[in-house]
Amino acid sequence: MSTEFSVSRIGFEGAVGGAAGGMAMGMVSMMGFPLLGAGGFWSPLTLIASAVMPDAASAAGFAAVPVLVGTMLHMATSMGLGMALALGANATGKHWYIAALSGAMLAGGAVHFVLPSVAPAMGAAFPLALFAMGHAVFGLVVAAWLDRRVPCACGVAPGPTARAGS
Repeated sequence: MSTEFSVSRIGFEGAVGGAAGGMAMGMVSMMGFPLLGAGGFWSPLTLIASAVMPDAASAAGFAAVPVLVGTMLHMATSMGLGMALALGANATGKHWYIAALSGAMLAGGAVHFVLPSVAPAMGAAFPLALFAMGHAVFGLVVAAWLDRRVPCACGVAPGPTARAGS
């Protein structure tokens, strides 16, 4: 049985891992906002929605449309980033955990600096520590998924080894 995976399979597994990572990141953010006093449980999703619906940031409590739009944007972005991390790690031969964690943190850093121009309300309201923690959780979940589903291109493929004297 071959251990080689196609680029499309690696991309698919990255997208699935990204969806799982996005859900984990969302849970961290949705629990962290009220714990840090930064907003309510639904605030992360309404702030994400504010990128395309500026009035969504002012929604108090649960507002169905902003929450749905924020969820869709977050999941689509998470799947795209998961796919990019998987394909990038495979192409460079980096270990899943190193590539996904560092990639997620770099992407989070880039997004944090771009946020004020794309979604000013989110850029101003999202606590940096929570944002970084969420991206770390995202990277670890994506890496764990890939580690279980796709052989890593970081080392020698498993197989029989030659023994001296045999």
